[in-house]
Amino acid sequence: LQTWQSSGKPPPQHVKAEGLPGHWVVTRPDGRVFGRAPAPPKLELKLRRETEEGEGEAGGGDEEETATVADGEVAEQEGQRDPAQALKELLEGRWVDNGAVIEYEIDPISVSVHVDPHTGQQVATSGDGLMIVEDAEVSSWVAVLADGTRISSKAQSQGAEEDRRIDIEHGQLASITCLLKGDNGSLRADIDIKCGDGAELQVTPQRLASATEFCPADPKGGEGRFSSNAAVLLRTRDGAAVLSKGAGEVRLATRSDAAGPTGELRMGAYEVQLDGDRLCMQDADGNHIEVSGDQTVSCKAVEAAAQGRFCPPPRCKEPGRAYGRPDAISLSPPPEAPPPRLLVVYGDGEAEELLPAANARQILELAKQDPNTFLTEGEPMGSPMDRCKCHTIYRTACPDPPAPPTTSFVLPPTVAGFRGAAPSRSPQRSFTELRQLVEYPTIDEQERHAFLAACARFDAREEAHCAEHAAYGEGLRAGAVGSSVSRKASVLQEAAPAEGGA
Repeated sequence: LQTWQSSGKPPPQHVKAEGLPGHWVVTRPDGRVFGRAPAPPKLELKLRRETEEGEGEAGGGDEEETATVADGEVAEQEGQRDPAQALKELLEGRWVDNGAVIEYEIDPISVSVHVDPHTGQQVATSGDGLMIVEDAEVSSWVAVLADGTRISSKAQSQGAEEDRRIDIEHGQLASITCLLKGDNGSLRADIDIKCGDGAELQVTPQRLASATEFCPADPKGGEGRFSSNAAVLLRTRDGAAVLSKGAGEVRLATRSDAAGPTGELRMGAYEVQLDGDRLCMQDADGNHIEVSGDQTVSCKAVEAAAQGRFCPPPRCKEPGRAYGRPDAISLSPPPEAPPPRLLVVYGDGEAEELLPAANARQILELAKQDPNTFLTEGEPMGSPMDRCKCHTIYRTACPDPPAPPTTSFVLPPTVAGFRGAAPSRSPQRSFTELRQLVEYPTIDEQERHAFLAACARFDAREEAHCAEHAAYGEGLRAGAVGSSVSRKASVLQEAAPAEGGA
C-alpha cells in the first residue's frame, strides 16, 4: 500500500480483487465482493498547552495531555494524519464493527443460481469457482471452494433448541467440526479437530463467570460474553492426553490408563501449574511428588499425607550411596517383581533380546492381524543353528500421515460433474520395517546335564591350559636366578681376605 499511498491514488480493482496483504476478501452469495482490513491504531498526539509566561516562570512548566484523533479529523501537529482515516480514504471504504474494521467494495463477479428439479436443492455457482448447495427442507448447505475446501452446515434439532454442526474439510489437512448448541437463548461452541495421525483436539471457548469459575462463551453474545479463556484437550493415538482448563493448569497423561474421558488427573499423570511454577505427580502408590521451578523436590508419601506433612526432600550428599525413601521400612513389598529383560550386545555392534515364549507368540499373533504385514514362520536356519527356527516380520510403513476421514457428499444431478479443484496429493512414500525372531529348541534334562558336563570339562581344560601356559619358560627363569646367586657368592668370597688383611 505504500506505493499507492505515496501516489495518492487508490489501488485499482484488479489489485483489490487479488487480495491486498493482510486483507480479507469476502464474496457474498449474490456475487458482491468486499475487502476487509483491520483498522490501524488511532494516532495519539501530545497536545501542548503553553501557559502564560508569568505562570511558566513561576514553576508551572508546560502541561501535556494525550488525546486521540477522532474520525475524520486531521492532525495538525508535525503534519501527520490519522493512519486509520488515511487508509479508509485510500481504499474508499467505510467503518464497520464499531470502527475496528475498514470495508471497501470490489468489482462483483458473475453468479448463476438455479434449483435442481430432481432434488429441489438450490445451487449457486460463481465465476471464482465457488459452489453453494442449499437444502431448505433439512436446513443445510454445503460450500465447495475452488481449492477443494468443503464447508458444510447442518441443523441438528434437539428438543426446543436447534443445534448446528459446521464441518471444514480439505484433502490431507485436519478436519474441523464446530458444534453450536443453543442453551436458554444463548449459544455455546465446541470445536473438534481430527488429524490424520489419529490425534484429536477438543476446544471449548469459555469466559469468566466469577473470580474462580468459567462458563461457556456465547459466540453471538455482546461485550463481556465472548471467549476470554479456552479449555483444550489433546489426545494422541497411543492414549496420551494433555488438558488445559484455561486457568494456568496443564495436565499431562503419558499413558492411556492415566487419562480419563474428560482429562481428569489420575495416578501416573502430571499436573503443571503455570501460575505457580510447579510440576506435580501422583505415582501408582498414591504418593504426591512436587517439583518447583527452583529445582527443589517435595515428596508427600501416603502415610505422611494422612498426617498432613511432607517428607524432607532427598539430598544426595555422598557419592556411591543409594538413597531410598525415608519411610521405606514401613512400606510393604510390591506384589510381584517386574518381568526381567535380558539384552545381549556383541562386540561387532549387533544386539538381541531374549524374550519369553509367550511374548514372542503375542508378537506373531499381532503381526498376523495387521493387513500391512507379511509374516514368514518356521524357516530353518543353517549350521551351527540348524536346530533353531526363524520368524521374520515384514511391515510396510508410510512416513506421511494418512488423510483424515471425510464425510460423504452427493452433488445434485444438474451439477454432478462439478468437482472443483482436487487437493494436491503428493505420492505416498513407504518403507519396510524388518523384525526377526529366532526360536531356540526346547532343552530337556538330559541335554541340560550333558551341557553342564561339557561346560565343566571345558572349564577344567581351560584351567589346565592356563597352568601349562604359565609353566612355559620356568626352567630358564630358575637358571637365571641360580647364576645370579652364584655370582654374588663369589664376589663376597673375593672381598673377604682383603677385609681380613686390613
